[in-house]
Amino acid sequence: MKKSLLLFISIIFFSLNINAQKITAYINFRNYFVVFDDGRTDVLEVMPPQSFKVGPDYLAYIDNVGNLKVYYEGKVETLDPGVILSYEAGDDYLIFEKYQQVKVWSDGKLTNLGNNITAWMGSDSLVAFYDQNYKNFHLFYHDEEYDLGDGLVELPITEFSVGNNVFAFIDKYQLTFTVFYQGYFTDLSTIIRKVDYKVNADIVAYRDDETNTFKAFFKGDIYDLEDLPPVEYKVGHGMVAYVNQNQEFIVFYNGSKHRVLNYVPEYFDVSDSLVAFNNQGFLNVFYDGVTTELTRYIPPAIEWDWSTMAYLDDNLKIQAFMAGEKQFIINETLRDIYTNRNIITIRFGNQRWAVYYNGQLYELEDQ
Repeated sequence: MKKSLLLFISIIFFSLNINAQKITAYINFRNYFVVFDDGRTDVLEVMPPQSFKVGPDYLAYIDNVGNLKVYYEGKVETLDPGVILSYEAGDDYLIFEKYQQVKVWSDGKLTNLGNNITAWMGSDSLVAFYDQNYKNFHLFYHDEEYDLGDGLVELPITEFSVGNNVFAFIDKYQLTFTVFYQGYFTDLSTIIRKVDYKVNADIVAYRDDETNTFKAFFKGDIYDLEDLPPVEYKVGHGMVAYVNQNQEFIVFYNGSKHRVLNYVPEYFDVSDSLVAFNNQGFLNVFYDGVTTELTRYIPPAIEWDWSTMAYLDDNLKIQAFMAGEKQFIINETLRDIYTNRNIITIRFGNQRWAVYYNGQLYELEDQ
């Protein structure tokens, strides 16, 4: 997810494991496509790519003529020439589609899931797809396939959604709302036609159609959150933030409920491991069970993901909240800044670049 509150400030992706991410990329002043890999830079293309996406240890991009390529362990490989309709760079899988053909690349291995895939959705380590040739709905999870049954003449699932490691779906024949998690299927409720639910890593929040209560499936267990459906709710990694019918602001996190406010905040949002909310004009974040007041004003720019929030202070300098700690990034005028996961790429007003990686600032020059 990316936000656009300020044109030249992009989201700071910061993994809980700071050493897991080592790659980022940028297009320099010569329009060369440059990769930064664990402190070293190399020019991959002399023409800018059409797009690129960064995984934890690989870089996927569509080059200037439309070929899908991946940079991995210091080498570039062409995965597929021609028109790629979409591609996603997750933690485990790079997933891409070309004319109803869906493929998964992981650790140098390419797997073709099917040649007539008419419905699919993928995330970090899971791909759900319907093979029209065989009329079967499948899950591809950790390199294993799970068969969800025959579709006969039509898609057997009326609705489905994929989180980082969770798959939730409605079975149109069994009339059940079911979740797949870590290789096991669990029926959450018997439904009629539709259910209100949202998924993310390790969690599914939903309104139970049978009892009209608000529940959460979290790491294999079902939790009763409220006797009535919430006014509003949003999900993140292992958590749900919501306003209940008593106008209280609650965060369910790691199996426990936290009453953050006994009234409704001006706004709230959730991204991965963070909950951000406006409390009477002050910017606050909820992270790892703790609420922190970041500013006594609402910053003019806020970008966030993973366990990091980046924002401008009242002197228009870049500040960050990273894995529970406030940090000052840099005290210098910037042309723009963007990041991939936990690596920050900085462009100054001249031909200078810098990359903030693993606690160190690398000064770079255009090649």
